Amino acid sequence: MGQRANLMIVDDGKYELYYDHWCANCLDEYLFWGIERALAFFRDREKQGDDWWLDTTWCEGGAVIDLDRKVLLWFGGEDICYDIPLRRQFIELMQKNWAGYEIRWAYDGVADLADYVGHGREKVIVPFDEKNLFSNDKSAQLFSDSLGLEYWNTIISIRNNENIIELYKGYLTSSLRNFLYFGSDLVKMRGQAIFLTEYIDNGNEINAINSGIHIDLVSRELHIWNSDYRELFDRERLQAVWKEYRIFFHGDEFEIHSKLADGKLRFAERNRSDLIAAVKTIVCRDAKNPLDSLNTATHLLREQGKNVEVNSAVFMANQYVPGIDKETQEKLFDELFKG
Repeated sequence: MGQRANLMIVDDGKYELYYDHWCANCLDEYLFWGIERALAFFRDREKQGDDWWLDTTWCEGGAVIDLDRKVLLWFGGEDICYDIPLRRQFIELMQKNWAGYEIRWAYDGVADLADYVGHGREKVIVPFDEKNLFSNDKSAQLFSDSLGLEYWNTIISIRNNENIIELYKGYLTSSLRNFLYFGSDLVKMRGQAIFLTEYIDNGNEINAINSGIHIDLVSRELHIWNSDYRELFDRERLQAVWKEYRIFFHGDEFEIHSKLADGKLRFAERNRSDLIAAVKTIVCRDAKNPLDSLNTATHLLREQGKNVEVNSAVFMANQYVPGIDKETQEKLFDELFKG
């Protein structure tokens, strides 16, 4: 239980590590308003040693504020982790509050943070579980169920040997790398599945595409893009099972996929006003104590005579107090970003 985050401040070439048990899903809100509020929030936590580094399983958000080089490297929040247009709009607006700073998104999550401060990503990456690879039903059934899915978030395009683009949709949350670790043999898995001749992603919340794969059987190329920081690839392992292929990673640049698929795959443009309104909803909220719900639940259980033990780490958080109420924040937001 929790939303664990590693927070760091780099000053004079050295980093200080802070831990918070609850802030990862609200980190977008906490960081949005600029350097002074962010530093105050970080320093309100207890400074920790390197044994408090989280790994790729547990770290759900994090940030490095580099005072020396004027860089903010971060990931976190909820919607912006997976909604690429929203994230781009968020960072564009956020930049106004971080004048003089370069804002970078940590596409590989805590591994990018560890690399940046010199801790080494190998220390935070959890090894891939080989035992579960071939028991992953979502991967094994992707093509056979390509048109019958109720939910999907991944689009796969294949340029076949006849130079025809085949399109398949699938639901691969936190399973994209599992799917690709099947190797080039996975192309055979599509069997007799019916493919789509074109697909338009309308960006709706239920079935918005947030990852994509393009496999070119003619030129022997594999292209990958995705928005999920948990999809951390072992690139050597991937190349070993795609021996005859050149592999390209495109971060969150979904637009490249449309070109690779000869325009058969299209992404509808999002309305900028709607995106700005969504950002405003994220960053203009009344402060809440993350421990309130936990304290209420434990109190009720104890009243029922149950023995309740709580991990001490959950108390390693303080209420976020922005210094201004929601209404004032909304006015400030409108003033900053009017027009």
